[in-house]
Amino acid sequence: MNKNDAPDKTFKYFTAMAEPYFSFPITYRFSLGSKLIGGGVWYPKTLINGISVGNNHGYSCGTGLSLKYDVRKHLSGIIFLDYNIQAPASHGSREYMHIMTLGAKVALRL
Repeated sequence: MNKNDAPDKTFKYFTAMAEPYFSFPITYRFSLGSKLIGGGVWYPKTLINGISVGNNHGYSCGTGLSLKYDVRKHLSGIIFLDYNIQAPASHGSREYMHIMTLGAKVALRL
């Protein structure tokens, strides 16, 4: 609008995580899933408005719920809600990132 571009305010990060996953059958077609996630997060050095942020690493943890519906023997539809907490991107910051993801997927099992 004003011939100025907004700066890129995107954090780039890498995670390595492991999780146990539990699935509880409710009916023949429906099942409720739950997971507990733990691992690490690494932030590469990033410039935002000329200020260096990132270049840090730390722990990350989270949890999630899912509801699965088996449409056919090899086809399922899944909705999920995940919540993760990640370590701060900068050494001096104590602000943890809280990330909530609501999504859906279709799974084809061969």
